Amino acid sequence: IQFSIGIIHNSKACNLFQSLFNILFVIGFGKTAKNNHSLTDFRNDLSKIKIPTLIISGKYDEVTTVEDGNFLQTNIRNAEHVILETCHLSNFERPTEFNSAVIQFLNQ
Repeated sequence: IQFSIGIIHNSKACNLFQSLFNILFVIGFGKTAKNNHSLTDFRNDLSKIKIPTLIISGKYDEVTTVEDGNFLQTNIRNAEHVILETCHLSNFERPTEFNSAVIQFLNQ
């Protein structure tokens, strides 16, 4: 797992993330990976989303990439795409910037 500088320099956040990751991996991701055949592809349904949508991508995220965010923005009407200097966990890595983007979006 790749971390941005923000989370590496915040040992409290890093420790919390490690604890959460250990729990979630065993409970959730392990099951999802095991049952991967049951995942549904909703790409063709994105155009059905009619409400304003905020997409937040991490510039260095290798799991859900900026390109994935661009795809969502292109296919969801009224979507806004914000790219943060983070990896996969923007809300942990850069909480101030993440919260600011959410608040700004909600205030529109």
